[in-house]
Amino acid sequence: MSRPGGQAWRWVRRAVGAVFALAILGGLAVGGLAWRLAQGPMDLPALAREIERRANAETGDMRLEIGSARIAWEGWRAGNLSPIEFLLDDVRLVELTTGQVRAALPAASVTLSLSWLLRGEIAPRVIELHRPVLRLVRGEDGAIRLGIAAEAPAEAEAAAPPSPEDSPASADAGAYAARLLAELMRPPSQATPVSALRRVEVQGGLLLIVDRQLDRVWWLQQPQLALHRQPEGGLQGEGTATLRLGPERVPIRLSGSA
Repeated sequence: MSRPGGQAWRWVRRAVGAVFALAILGGLAVGGLAWRLAQGPMDLPALAREIERRANAETGDMRLEIGSARIAWEGWRAGNLSPIEFLLDDVRLVELTTGQVRAALPAASVTLSLSWLLRGEIAPRVIELHRPVLRLVRGEDGAIRLGIAAEAPAEAEAAAPPSPEDSPASADAGAYAARLLAELMRPPSQATPVSALRRVEVQGGLLLIVDRQLDRVWWLQQPQLALHRQPEGGLQGEGTATLRLGPERVPIRLSGSA
């Protein structure tokens, strides 16, 4: 099946990018849009509906739904132009035949690259995922899979295959996240819009780690994680979380590089 998450992002770049960039930069130049954004994020319901329409034209048995899309800008800070942020709320992948939500993201924000915006392209510089339910699985064959779930599973269901997190929709969303992480492993450049990505953050939610080889499950609650792209390539990561061990809750600190 096709990948609705990736398709939605491509349609944002190709179909809306140039118009969106010109409208933003033109508005900032004359000051009207700058004044409006200084009052707080501005809703863009037409853009949310356009992303849905473009993505759902080719998604087959899944439907992309977006609760709202907004734009935010904090103006000038310390003499420098602050970045423009693109905000999405209540993003869901819904199975058409059953109406069941297969993957969900409560909120996300994308800080845009101004240099790419000047070229009429929307390129992420920073991606923040707010309160996601992430499922990282090491299979019996040693393969690593990353999925985005619709909700936290019951403890008895966390490691039981098959599960909603192993569905095609979640696999597609997870594959898109895996491609972003693979891109972060390369040195930064201006070769493509995705090459402008510098950092990915996870703020809150749940990270469920399932190891089928060891038959173990770890629950990391309220993770605060940041992955930074290094100038020479590779990733540096750090963060905190609360490890759930039965009735106990243990604060932990995470760090590493790859």
